[in-house]
Amino acid sequence: MRSDAYAYVLGIVAMVAGVAILAFSSSRLIDYFGGAAVLGGLGATAWASGGASLLKKYTAAVLIAGLIGGALVLIKLMSGR
Repeated sequence: MRSDAYAYVLGIVAMVAGVAILAFSSSRLIDYFGGAAVLGGLGATAWASGGASLLKKYTAAVLIAGLIGGALVLIKLMSGR
């Protein structure tokens, strides 16, 4: 198998593991790792199947989602609740 085939299979496995973690974990901290596994799997499959264009779009979407999520967490922390 070529390296992109390995990356595609690894991406699928990471997404399935991440969804399982999100479904069955009882801790918010562990949920973050599940979400990271899902996003990493999406990135690996995008790189393996779509080339650079799809990977650039995926990276931009992850960065925007991270900025929005980080802003929401920061607002929550600063509100004192």
